Amino acid sequence: MEQAAKQPILVVDDEPLVRETLEFGLQNEYSVRLAATGREAIEAAKNESFPVVLLDLRMHDLDGISTLRELRKIDTQQKVIILTAHQSMESAIEAVNLGAFNYLTKPCDLLYLRELISNAHRLYFEEKQRTERFRESMMSMHDEVFSVLCHEFNTPLNGMIGFSGFLADELKSPEHREMATYIEKSGKELHSIFVEMMDYLSSNRPQNPAVDRRFSFRDLEEWISSSEFPTRCSVFFSGSEDQAAEVCTGPLKILKMILSKIAQSGKPNLEGISLVAWFSSDEDEKVLHLQIQGKGLDPLLETAGSTETIFSPYAASSLNLTGKVRGLGLHMATCRNLAEYSGIDLSCDTDSTGRLRIHLNIPVNRPYSPDDEI
Repeated sequence: MEQAAKQPILVVDDEPLVRETLEFGLQNEYSVRLAATGREAIEAAKNESFPVVLLDLRMHDLDGISTLRELRKIDTQQKVIILTAHQSMESAIEAVNLGAFNYLTKPCDLLYLRELISNAHRLYFEEKQRTERFRESMMSMHDEVFSVLCHEFNTPLNGMIGFSGFLADELKSPEHREMATYIEKSGKELHSIFVEMMDYLSSNRPQNPAVDRRFSFRDLEEWISSSEFPTRCSVFFSGSEDQAAEVCTGPLKILKMILSKIAQSGKPNLEGISLVAWFSSDEDEKVLHLQIQGKGLDPLLETAGSTETIFSPYAASSLNLTGKVRGLGLHMATCRNLAEYSGIDLSCDTDSTGRLRIHLNIPVNRPYSPDDEI
């Protein structure tokens, strides 16, 4: 059986001993390409795709920052790991602002470096595949517009993640290290949310965008009961079968995203949650009401401290900082932002026993008619 081809990696350093050491340590897992100068690295990147680059910061020909700037022009998704023997806060900030994946001080632990490179490779190919799927599904959007969107989001976010990780290693104060670790964790959470939004938007995009807004409660119930939903959930509908099967229009994909994030925020896989649903209507508007409850949501209230801070973006019950608001991090805050964007009313309270309940009120239009497509 043929062995899988080794993934390429580019090592850029003007010290021969460093290049040879890194090549020896990585050659069993990767196809290692060496460059002695920044200009050599740029030419190599123009002729070959390198998912990961190990780049020395201080080189005589072209320094690491200038080289990084040119490499980012060639491939904005490339993961560049900065290696330096001369620690500098200023250069670290500049590197992560340019989109460096990580910043390490030499000599670095080889096992840790291998793990970092492995994660960088995995993220590179995941982002490449996701970008391609999204681009295919958004053919009406010009490629350059989408590239700018991804670049403008990912560059500062990767910088925040990389620099906060660097700070967590370098800061002396335990409280400051904890804050830096919290920033890094929140950045990674935000990146995962962005990735999930891209996945939702790119999956099964219909030719007619209006199709994506048509659904019945039975469609929603079927999705909640499927393996796509992140936890087990009991569903109860207060209404007739005709009402449950009635096709309406509304923000279905965003609703699914919100329900998924709520389900992932506590420990629902262990305890489970339940969802109660009903419709209300008047002359002007029809509303689908969803109420989520159950033991699986208990950790949300325990972590946030009160219903008033459930939607706070401060993750931090572990951060024992005076005056800081406790909250759940970015998941529930993102749920509220998505809800506001799509016209969904999202709130929470507690029942008579003190157990958390989350409420969603989703405006839905009149029942769908084939005439809507004319």
